[in-house]
Amino acid sequence: MGTRQWLGMTDGPQLGCDFQQRLTGCPRLLAAVCNPPYTGNTPLVCMMFETYRTALARWAWRQRCTGASIAKGAIVLGDFSAITIRPGAVIEAGAVLSTQYGGSIDIGERTRICRGGMVLSYGGFVRIGRESSVNPYSILYGHGGLTIGDYVRIAAHSVIVPANHTYTDTSCPIHAQPLTKKGIVLGNDIWIGAGVSALDGVCIGDGCVVGAGSVVTRNLEPFTVNVGNPCSMVKRRSEIFT
Repeated sequence: MGTRQWLGMTDGPQLGCDFQQRLTGCPRLLAAVCNPPYTGNTPLVCMMFETYRTALARWAWRQRCTGASIAKGAIVLGDFSAITIRPGAVIEAGAVLSTQYGGSIDIGERTRICRGGMVLSYGGFVRIGRESSVNPYSILYGHGGLTIGDYVRIAAHSVIVPANHTYTDTSCPIHAQPLTKKGIVLGNDIWIGAGVSALDGVCIGDGCVVGAGSVVTRNLEPFTVNVGNPCSMVKRRSEIFT
């Protein structure tokens, strides 16, 4: 397991603070950590310097996330500087934030990523607004860009993927064919039921309700109730009690 991943899984806020205090009184070590003399060193020494560099990066990242609650058991992978967690946000133990394959993540104020929820940028971006929630074992990908508004509820085991395989060339394995990366946009005040899949290129309008188990393959109009595979409108929210 790589050093960066190991630290992301096990260290807590106290590691960064302790590390920073040690470096304050040791400018030579600080210089070495920032510009490690890898050439000519043994693999063990190189690993030691990389461990300290990663710890320093994580400490700096935590300072930038002041006001957010990041559980010690939260798993953070990749480039810490590409992950923004705004004040009041909560990242529970067992949640995963990853920019391992490039891209960026931005978690809005008072938004919660629950245990088992995964936010994976995959070279694109994931931007979540304020006071939203990603419930257990839901997965948000960022390939072509995923924008989620404010006050959005994403129930457990949902998958939102702004990418899709192409498969028109029958002489080539599907995994070797290019991906589409159109992106996905979710508006404000949306309720996504449990087990929903949203596919590349869709836009879910403000105020939508998407029923459990639905597969969203087309745009959904604002303030509508939608269910099914493929997902389609069954009524407008204003019609429910009329």
